[in-house]
Amino acid sequence: MKLDNIPKPLLVVGVIVVGLALFPLIQKPHTVCDSQLNVFKEAQKGVLYSYKVKNVTRPAVYPKALEACKYGNSSGACYEYFQLVRKFLRDVQNLPSDCSTEMDEVKEIKKVFVDSLRLFGVLAWGDKPPEPETRAGWFDLSDQALFCAVKDQWMRFYGQESWDQFRLSIHQELPGEEARFETNEAGERKCVNCESLKKAPQVFASPEEIFVRTIYSIPCNRLDAR
Repeated sequence: MKLDNIPKPLLVVGVIVVGLALFPLIQKPHTVCDSQLNVFKEAQKGVLYSYKVKNVTRPAVYPKALEACKYGNSSGACYEYFQLVRKFLRDVQNLPSDCSTEMDEVKEIKKVFVDSLRLFGVLAWGDKPPEPETRAGWFDLSDQALFCAVKDQWMRFYGQESWDQFRLSIHQELPGEEARFETNEAGERKCVNCESLKKAPQVFASPEEIFVRTIYSIPCNRLDAR
């Protein structure tokens, strides 16, 4: 039978019926990982996700807390951010380790991992290369334990190779020498070497020499993030 001979109303109904029949077959099946991710997103409302209260949108607090920590660069400035990261860890720990593929579709999760681990690395390093003995910077044992807890979860979901690639990428952001400032006749303090400031890989002969000076090399086996 030619389609031209079928009444249009009947043809439209037929297309709809076929579409409804095929929809469950082509739709991605709902998995345990999907359910757990939905629980995670619900728990992170107000932290990573904005939400509405009586038609008023409340913004996520995470971005502001991250910026305050990054630029305040002190225990007090980072207090709220670290509390949010602790909550993130409690919620993400409920996700099965074999959900990493589904997690990749939730950009907010990887962002917290990258943000927090980069922040620990950069702030602990400071304005110039530290000695291995001072590689944790101003971070106390509680802060170091939090770093280790974030790292452990990264390893659980993404593995050793991914971790090694990440920490090596941060080496490119670390200053290899301290900025020098001079005061001119007008009393203005200006950096005299900022435009040519070397990064750590330009100063140290090997990645290992950089690694032992970073917080990434601290032993985590005796630290507790609670």
